[in-house]
Amino acid sequence: MSSVFIRTLLASLTLLSVPGLPVDLSKISNDTDVRKIESDAGMVTIDPKYNSSMFYWYFPPVNASLEPNDDTPLIMWIQGGPGASGFIGNFFEVGPLNLVDNTTLARRNITWANNYHMIFVDSPVGTGYSYTDSDYGYANDTEVD
Repeated sequence: MSSVFIRTLLASLTLLSVPGLPVDLSKISNDTDVRKIESDAGMVTIDPKYNSSMFYWYFPPVNASLEPNDDTPLIMWIQGGPGASGFIGNFFEVGPLNLVDNTTLARRNITWANNYHMIFVDSPVGTGYSYTDSDYGYANDTEVD
């Protein structure tokens, strides 16, 4: 699955409120290895009734081919928790970025993102950068809307 395909797929979603934008890591890191990491981030509206949107951060595979016929799998990382940001998986577990001393980004050498497309999601709504404009937009396991 190519980076172009994923970007096209995300852009074609009618619920996409903010298209994926390239992330310029040079603004947050002077590390040249970090600055070479490609990624896109954005918001996907999942419930227009309550203006509920989820934030995602996508990384194409570092070592895989990005040809249009690429069949490299996509891994969607939704952090356990409940209510833990998907950034935890990126910065401390399997992503290409490692947060060192809570202040510095470094490139992780051993990462799933070396060989797979990775998308980290702030889930559920209300976690990390994911948001809703209504109390009814939050996950609730006692009632269904």
